[in-house]
Amino acid sequence: MAEKPDKPAKEESAAPAKGSNLPIVAAVVFMGLLNVGAIGGLGYLMMTKAPPAPATPPATPGHAEGGEGADAAHDDADGDAAHAAGDEKGKAGGPRAPGVLHQMPNIVVRLKDVERDHHARISLALEFKETTEKAAVEASLPRVREACITYASDRRYDEMRGSRGLLDLKKFLNSKAREIFGADFQELYVTEFVAQ
Repeated sequence: MAEKPDKPAKEESAAPAKGSNLPIVAAVVFMGLLNVGAIGGLGYLMMTKAPPAPATPPATPGHAEGGEGADAAHDDADGDAAHAAGDEKGKAGGPRAPGVLHQMPNIVVRLKDVERDHHARISLALEFKETTEKAAVEASLPRVREACITYASDRRYDEMRGSRGLLDLKKFLNSKAREIFGADFQELYVTEFVAQ
């Protein structure tokens, strides 16, 4: 009979041990929720915070920092001779006036790859001087579209992917657009570029 009283004593001692963990579990859950709230609040504040203003004004051409030599080195580093040839920034000594943008429809091209089918989707926007007639621009947009299709369909997937492929495409299309539109053309922007 001595065994019967021992069993209930063990059960009674086990029950208070389970109940004593409840405050610890509640504290851990509460601290976890506080951490999640603090991290979420911090993330929200960081995303809505305005970026700081630059400490120094940009250098103007002809001054010690970023003069004409720096512009020429920048053009050579980018390999984008189109900026040097048609950008009015160097001619007038200041930034050019924003022009009128003409968005072209998406262009989907099958890339030249014998092993697998790869495609590229390209969206372009062309910027013109404000005095340019819209009808003249729209009449010549198919020529820019054809140049884009011709260039991209002659490239492999490896040549088109990445920033180098995008820069090569933009350089080629900028020169073609300058050839097609002349002095009215200001800049070509690649607004979407997907190669897969």
